[in-house]
Amino acid sequence: MCACAVGCIDDTPLLDLNYLEDSSGSPDMPLALLPNSESVTLLQVRTLDGASLGATRLATRALIDGRIPTWQMDSKVPLGKFEEMVELAVEGCRKIHEVMSEHVREHANALITSRGLSAVSS
Repeated sequence: MCACAVGCIDDTPLLDLNYLEDSSGSPDMPLALLPNSESVTLLQVRTLDGASLGATRLATRALIDGRIPTWQMDSKVPLGKFEEMVELAVEGCRKIHEVMSEHVREHANALITSRGLSAVSS
């Protein structure tokens, strides 16, 4: 499982905001992805002020069509912006998975080689 968060600064979605950026009160959205199955397992949209649920909740349900087992909306986000945020977060999770997989492979091969065995090919 890989996870990252996306938020908006000046209406522009950005991955993994720092504390100051995240403190602006704009919506932010943590998302968790199972990379091999491309299944989103967690989706949460929130703001610092805990804005109330709105019509976006219905749009979200229609958009994800019941495929996300855990989701929560604490803020209103326009559907187009929501889709942009989800796409960016999923792409971020894919990149995290790619980097983690490469490092695990490198470490495993180094360990295997250090024990005099043949390294596993990528």
